Amino acid sequence: MCSKPLTLAVTVLLSALAGGAVAASLLAPRVAEAQSSVVRGERFELVDAAGAVTATLGPGHNAAPRLTLFGKDGKPSILLAVNPVSGGNIFMLDSEERARVNLLVTPDGQPFLHFLDAEERGRASFGLTVEGDPKLYICDKDGTPRATLRVAPDGTPGLDYADAAPPVLPSNDPNEAP
Repeated sequence: MCSKPLTLAVTVLLSALAGGAVAASLLAPRVAEAQSSVVRGERFELVDAAGAVTATLGPGHNAAPRLTLFGKDGKPSILLAVNPVSGGNIFMLDSEERARVNLLVTPDGQPFLHFLDAEERGRASFGLTVEGDPKLYICDKDGTPRATLRVAPDGTPGLDYADAAPPVLPSNDPNEAP
C-alpha cells in the first residue's frame, strides 16, 4: 500500500524536474538573445530585404561618427555627422550627391541653417547670434554674404548691406564634415 503513494510522489517529483528542465532550456536562449543585443564594430551597413544598403554608420573625417542614409537610387541622401569643433551637422544631398541644405551647431553653440546652390556655395543662411538674436544672410553667387536681415535684442529690425569684409559664416562644406 505504501508503494502506490510513494510511486505517485516519485512520478510527480520526476515530472516536476523534467518540466523545470524543459522550461529552463526553452527560456535560456531568450536570456542569451537579450544579452547579445549589443552589436559592436567599426562600420555598420543596414540593408533592405533585397540586400541594398539603406544606411551606413561608421567613422567619417577625423574618425568622428557619421550616419549616411541612402535614397531608393542607392545614393547618399542625408548625412549626419559629428563635428569635433562645434557639434552636430546634418547635410541633405541632391541626386548628384551635392549638399543643398546644411543644419549645424556653430562652435559657439548656436544653430545655423545653410541653403546651398548646385555648386555647394551658401546662398542663404539663417542663424542665431550668441545672444539668441535671429539673422538671415543673403549671399551672392560666390557665397559671399551681401545682405543681412536681423532683429536686435530690443526687437528693432535691421537690414545691412555688405560690399567689403562680409561676415564669416560657418562652413557648409560636406567634405569638412567629420
